Amino acid sequence: MADLIELIQSRQSNPLLKAPSPSEQEWQRVIETACCAPDHGRLRPWQFRLIEGDNLKKLGEVFITAQTKALADEGQLPTEQQINRTKGLPLRAPAILAVVATLQEEHKIPVVEQISAVAAATQNIQLALHSLGYGCIWRTGDFAFYDDVKKSLGFEVSDEIIGFLYVGTPDKAPAPRTLQPTESCFKHWQG
Repeated sequence: MADLIELIQSRQSNPLLKAPSPSEQEWQRVIETACCAPDHGRLRPWQFRLIEGDNLKKLGEVFITAQTKALADEGQLPTEQQINRTKGLPLRAPAILAVVATLQEEHKIPVVEQISAVAAATQNIQLALHSLGYGCIWRTGDFAFYDDVKKSLGFEVSDEIIGFLYVGTPDKAPAPRTLQPTESCFKHWQG
């Protein structure tokens, strides 16, 4: 296995993904890494839904229904082009992992910390997938904010979809990453 720092520095989003995606055993290991994320108060504010196979097409239908409803609220209807594009969105990878923050608004742990814990869990997932040789891209978009999408995935309207992780085998390696100069984001505080 690569050195941890090398693993982190070499991980990149990869939008060109094909089969195979992780096996059930690999998914179990990946989700275990998510559950090791920093979690103030041990609230475990994360939930995950794995979508694969024919369920990707069903997710496309859920997206179309949600989009149609949202457009209707604005007095519009989706065009055939919009419907076809939306239907194809989940088919860009052999697996999608929906990542959700189940927030406790009235808890002493601030909501921002709960969301941060889910983001840390998501980063752990991306690193674990990368270590296993899989590619991943974290997408959000309008569909993460539609109540009908949340409900269709088995979540509450009050839950927040943090993102959809599209997962598979990279079709081609991304160009090497250029690391950000640390001077642009890191300074010693002098008091």
